[in-house]
Amino acid sequence: MHAPESTSRTRNGIRRVLAALLLTLLPLTGFAEGTVGFRDDILPLFRNKPALERFVLATFEMRGAAVGIRISGAAIPGLSGARIGPYTVPVDWRDHGKPIPATLTIYTTQIFYDSHGRTLEGDLTQAVKVVEQVDSISVDPAR
Repeated sequence: MHAPESTSRTRNGIRRVLAALLLTLLPLTGFAEGTVGFRDDILPLFRNKPALERFVLATFEMRGAAVGIRISGAAIPGLSGARIGPYTVPVDWRDHGKPIPATLTIYTTQIFYDSHGRTLEGDLTQAVKVVEQVDSISVDPAR
Protein backbone atom coordinates (compact mmCIF):
# COMPACT_ATOMS: atom_id res chain seq x y z
CA MET A 1 0.00 0.00 0.00
CA HIS A 2 1.37 3.44 -0.92
CA ALA A 3 1.12 6.57 1.14
CA PRO A 4 -1.11 9.26 -0.29
CA GLU A 5 0.77 11.74 -2.47
CA SER A 6 0.13 14.61 -0.04
CA THR A 7 1.74 12.61 2.81
CA SER A 8 4.75 11.87 0.61
CA ARG A 9 5.12 15.57 -0.25
CA THR A 10 4.84 16.49 3.42
CA ARG A 11 7.60 14.02 4.35
CA ASN A 12 9.85 15.35 1.58
CA GLY A 13 9.16 18.90 2.74
CA ILE A 14 10.04 18.00 6.32
CA ARG A 15 13.24 16.29 5.14
CA ARG A 16 14.23 19.40 3.19
CA VAL A 17 13.58 21.66 6.18
CA LEU A 18 15.61 19.36 8.46
CA ALA A 19 18.46 19.19 5.93
CA ALA A 20 18.51 22.98 5.63
CA LEU A 21 18.45 23.33 9.41
CA LEU A 22 21.35 20.89 9.83
CA LEU A 23 23.40 22.66 7.16
CA THR A 24 22.75 25.97 8.90
CA LEU A 25 23.68 24.72 12.37
CA LEU A 26 26.62 22.50 11.38
CA PRO A 27 29.17 25.34 11.27
CA LEU A 28 28.26 26.25 14.86
CA THR A 29 29.73 22.95 16.07
CA GLY A 30 33.17 24.15 14.96
CA PHE A 31 33.47 26.46 17.95
CA ALA A 32 33.36 25.57 21.64
CA GLU A 33 34.73 26.96 24.88
CA GLY A 34 38.31 26.48 26.03
CA THR A 35 40.35 27.89 28.91
CA VAL A 36 43.38 30.12 28.47
CA GLY A 37 45.91 31.66 30.84
CA PHE A 38 45.21 35.28 31.70
CA ARG A 39 48.82 36.41 32.16
CA ASP A 40 50.34 34.32 29.36
CA ASP A 41 47.59 34.45 26.74
CA ILE A 42 45.34 37.45 27.35
CA LEU A 43 47.59 40.21 28.75
CA PRO A 44 49.75 40.29 25.60
CA LEU A 45 46.59 41.10 23.61
CA PHE A 46 46.45 44.49 25.37
CA ARG A 47 49.66 45.65 23.62
CA ASN A 48 47.65 48.17 21.58
CA LYS A 49 45.81 49.53 24.64
CA PRO A 50 48.26 49.90 27.54
CA ALA A 51 45.98 52.29 29.48
CA LEU A 52 43.16 49.72 29.37
CA GLU A 53 45.61 47.02 30.52
CA ARG A 54 46.65 49.16 33.52
CA PHE A 55 42.97 49.81 34.34
CA VAL A 56 42.12 46.09 34.23
CA LEU A 57 45.10 45.11 36.39
CA ALA A 58 44.38 47.86 38.94
CA THR A 59 40.62 47.28 39.11
CA PHE A 60 40.11 43.52 38.94
CA GLU A 61 41.54 40.48 40.69
CA MET A 62 41.28 37.35 38.55
CA ARG A 63 39.46 34.55 40.42
CA GLY A 64 39.57 31.78 37.85
CA ALA A 65 40.54 30.67 34.39
CA ALA A 66 39.71 32.78 31.37
CA VAL A 67 37.44 31.09 28.83
CA GLY A 68 37.55 31.82 25.11
CA ILE A 69 36.13 30.31 21.96
CA ARG A 70 37.94 27.12 20.94
CA ILE A 71 38.26 26.55 17.20
CA SER A 72 37.69 22.96 16.08
CA GLY A 73 39.58 21.23 13.30
CA ALA A 74 36.32 20.70 11.45
CA ALA A 75 35.77 24.46 11.20
CA ILE A 76 39.34 25.64 10.56
CA PRO A 77 41.78 22.72 10.26
CA GLY A 78 44.91 24.88 10.43
CA LEU A 79 43.83 26.45 13.74
CA SER A 80 42.41 23.36 15.43
CA GLY A 81 42.35 23.90 19.19
CA ALA A 82 43.25 27.60 19.05
CA ARG A 83 41.34 29.94 21.34
CA ILE A 84 40.00 33.34 20.33
CA GLY A 85 37.94 36.03 22.02
CA PRO A 86 35.73 37.20 23.38
CA TYR A 87 37.17 35.92 26.65
CA THR A 88 35.29 35.80 29.94
CA VAL A 89 37.07 35.82 33.29
CA PRO A 90 35.59 35.53 36.79
CA VAL A 91 36.95 38.49 38.75
CA ASP A 92 36.65 40.39 42.00
CA TRP A 93 35.93 44.02 41.17
CA ARG A 94 37.83 46.19 43.65
CA ASP A 95 35.51 49.16 43.98
CA HIS A 96 35.61 51.40 47.08
CA GLY A 97 35.63 48.73 49.74
CA LYS A 98 34.98 45.04 49.61
CA PRO A 99 35.46 43.18 46.31
CA ILE A 100 32.39 42.59 44.16
CA PRO A 101 32.25 39.25 42.29
CA ALA A 102 31.80 39.88 38.57
CA THR A 103 32.52 38.58 35.09
CA LEU A 104 34.96 40.51 32.96
CA THR A 105 34.48 40.07 29.22
CA ILE A 106 37.38 40.99 26.97
CA TYR A 107 36.37 41.59 23.36
CA THR A 108 39.01 41.14 20.69
CA THR A 109 39.48 41.78 17.00
CA GLN A 110 40.98 38.92 15.01
CA ILE A 111 42.89 38.90 11.73
CA PHE A 112 43.20 35.50 10.05
CA TYR A 113 46.06 34.60 7.68
CA ASP A 114 46.57 31.79 5.16
CA SER A 115 49.83 29.85 4.66
CA HIS A 116 51.12 32.57 2.30
CA GLY A 117 50.62 35.32 4.89
CA ARG A 118 47.59 36.79 3.12
CA THR A 119 44.74 38.21 5.17
CA LEU A 120 41.56 36.15 4.94
CA GLU A 121 37.98 37.39 5.07
CA GLY A 122 34.79 35.40 4.76
CA ASP A 123 35.92 31.80 4.21
CA LEU A 124 38.42 31.05 6.97
CA THR A 125 38.90 27.34 6.26
CA GLN A 126 42.41 28.00 4.87
CA ALA A 127 43.56 30.00 7.92
CA VAL A 128 46.76 28.85 9.61
CA LYS A 129 47.40 31.89 11.82
CA VAL A 130 45.28 34.29 13.81
CA VAL A 131 46.43 37.56 15.38
CA GLU A 132 44.27 39.19 18.03
CA GLN A 133 44.19 42.47 19.85
CA VAL A 134 41.89 43.80 22.55
CA ASP A 135 39.03 45.92 21.33
CA SER A 136 37.02 46.63 24.51
CA ILE A 137 35.85 45.19 27.82
CA SER A 138 32.60 44.89 29.73
CA VAL A 139 31.84 43.99 33.35
CA ASP A 140 28.79 42.14 34.60
CA PRO A 141 28.44 42.03 38.41
CA ALA A 142 27.37 38.64 39.77
CA ARG A 143 23.73 38.42 40.73
